[in-house]
Amino acid sequence: MEAIAEKNSLNHAEIQDLQALLKNLKYDLTSAKKTGTVRGRKGQQNRLEKEYFAPALEKAVAHLTIVSNSHPIKSQWFSTLYNVSIDITHPLFDLENEFPDSK
Repeated sequence: MEAIAEKNSLNHAEIQDLQALLKNLKYDLTSAKKTGTVRGRKGQQNRLEKEYFAPALEKAVAHLTIVSNSHPIKSQWFSTLYNVSIDITHPLFDLENEFPDSK
């Protein structure tokens, strides 16, 4: 998000780099969503994975609707990535509140 915040233009190399990063992010989040576990392998989810990890990934993947080869500024990347970050950080905040001594 920082790479596109408050920018009006990007050069071709920056656009390509950002598109590659978005493609990797989408792949990583989708892969993690498929397993639903922190360890990245299908299997029984523990309580924290069921309550925090899997729902956060479900929401993040559902909101990550940007096409990877679109223009980072013209295609609303910032607002979409911001919403995805909220999908992930909000459950993390809740988890930290549930286990305050674990910080």
